[in-house]
Amino acid sequence: MGNQLAGFGESPDKTKHDHKGENARVRFSCTEMQGWRGSMEDAHIAEPDIGDGNSLFGVFDGHGGREVAKFVENHFVKNLINCDAYKRKDYKLALENTFLKMDRLLLTEKGKQELRGYMQDEVRDQEYLR
Repeated sequence: MGNQLAGFGESPDKTKHDHKGENARVRFSCTEMQGWRGSMEDAHIAEPDIGDGNSLFGVFDGHGGREVAKFVENHFVKNLINCDAYKRKDYKLALENTFLKMDRLLLTEKGKQELRGYMQDEVRDQEYLR
């Protein structure tokens, strides 16, 4: 295909990666597929028990890069369960506050450094695949 858009492959990568788990209350399965993108840009959380009997499942779309999706995947659960609203069982407010906290954390120097690390990992992965 002569007119390829940047970041897209010649053909879709249809390889599927399954993730499954369960506990006494819930069983889950999710599948990810890269598709037309040059690399997988999405991330997810699939936690049947985040420590207090609650489950958390989420998909984070990379929208042109995996860095923020990976950041949220790696920090969301810990920040959610440490949120005051979560401890009061106000789960709606806890989710809202935690997403807003992700935005704030991304803007810190430590957050930016972590994003740069994900970008460097992506470059190494792409060079390895060539």
